[in-house]
Formats: sequence, structure tokens, C-alpha cells
Amino acid sequence: MINAQSKARNVLMWLLAFTLVAGTSTLFIHSTLASESTRIYLDPSDPTFPMDTTVGTKFNVTVWVENAPDIGAAQVNLYFNDSIIRVTRWWAPYWDANFFMPLPYKALPAPPNNVGYIHVGPGNGYVKIGVQKAGEPPVAPWGHNGTIAIFEFNITALPPEGGQLSCSLHINTATTFLLDPVADEIPGVTKEDGTYTIIPEFQLVILLSVFIASTTAVVLLRKRVIRKLNYV
Repeated sequence: MINAQSKARNVLMWLLAFTLVAGTSTLFIHSTLASESTRIYLDPSDPTFPMDTTVGTKFNVTVWVENAPDIGAAQVNLYFNDSIIRVTRWWAPYWDANFFMPLPYKALPAPPNNVGYIHVGPGNGYVKIGVQKAGEPPVAPWGHNGTIAIFEFNITALPPEGGQLSCSLHINTATTFLLDPVADEIPGVTKEDGTYTIIPEFQLVILLSVFIASTTAVVLLRKRVIRKLNYV
């Protein structure tokens, strides 16, 4: 009986070790691949608000760049549903240690109140901003990993009772790009869109309940496995 229990535990430990090794290997491969690609992304990437949010509520979305070579300039073109949210201000956060461009820099259109907003059509608008190294001519140090811009959004519409509103925060376009110090476009840049959502509270409760149920099921399954091993 002791030998059987010992064997079962050895098998379990071997499976756990294999899972850990496989998981670590996958993470390592993913991390290695990710580190090779320059990336522009939003933070938060999925700003989500409950139904009791009010019109006029404001929130910020920051544009980041990582794994970047030397950067001479960056342009961000952000599309969104302008019937439910609007960009009210933007900043090139030079005061932040994470700002991607060393001083001196130039930002267009002039922050914070000129956001370069264009209404394209029903439910479709965009802002376009640019930040570049200043100087005549510009010289090193060049841009690097960090924050390119901060956008302030204003919520202008709410969903009907029990419904939801959402839209893409779309930056994955040819007009979002990075330039190197000689003004050539940096190739292979990954541009990750975000999503804005107002979601009914009961859906948030459902999502939380599913998470709790899944976690509980895993814990109970683990206890059953341990109990069976103790009886072997």
C-alpha cells in the first residue's frame, strides 16, 4: 500500500514537473519572440465602466512603446466611436520619467487642448498627434521605450437599460508609426488596439461568479486527488 501511494505521488510529481517545464518553456519562447518586436499599445487597453457611470465621466488612456530602437519621431492615429466618447485633451508627458523622448521635443498639434480631432462619419472619428525630437538639426539622445502620449476621454452617451456600449480604440493603422533618427519608418512595429465598454452590472456579477466557480472547481478537484492518494 505504501509502495502504491509512493508510486502515485511520484507520477503526480512527474506530471507537475512536466507541466511546469512545459509552461516555463512556452513563456520563455513567447517572451523571446515578443522581445524581438517593437510594440505600441494602450494602457489601459480595455477601459470598462459599470452601468451607473454618468455622462461627463472622464478617463485617460496612455500610449506606450516598448522594445524600440532609436526613435526620431512617433505618430499616433486613434479611431473611436465619437457618438459615445470624445477625446477632450492630450499630453506629451515630458514631466514623467517614462516619457519616451528626451528633451528637447516637439508635439503637434499643440497639447493639451488641440487634439487634432476629425469627425469622419456617424459613429466614427479620430485624433492624430505626433511627437518628435527637436533641434536644428536634432541630435542624440533619441527616443526609447516609454510613454508617447496620454489621451483624456469624455463619456458622452450611456447604453439603454440592460444594454451595453462599446467601441474599438483603434491604433493599428498605417498612420500610426515610428520614425528612426533619419526619418525612415521603423518596420515591423506591432500596434495593439484597445476596447472601451460600458457593461451592465449583472454582467460584471456573472463574470465574477464564473471566475469564483472556476477557482472553486480547481480547488475541489485538487482536494479529491489528494484524498484519493491518501487512501491508496
